[in-house]
Amino acid sequence: MRLTRAISEKCDARIHRRFLDLGVEDFTWDAGRNGTDWSRANPVVEPHCSLVVG
Repeated sequence: MRLTRAISEKCDARIHRRFLDLGVEDFTWDAGRNGTDWSRANPVVEPHCSLVVG
């Protein structure tokens, strides 16, 4: 297993929950698989969040 995939599998659910906490739509999340579906296309307008420091 590649390192990137191992990290993704370990952190996927935590990242998804954080997006939800921030009110950001996780458009790649597949609830049936309980994981990210990397084959999904990006929406026309992508949701985003910004880290504001200061």
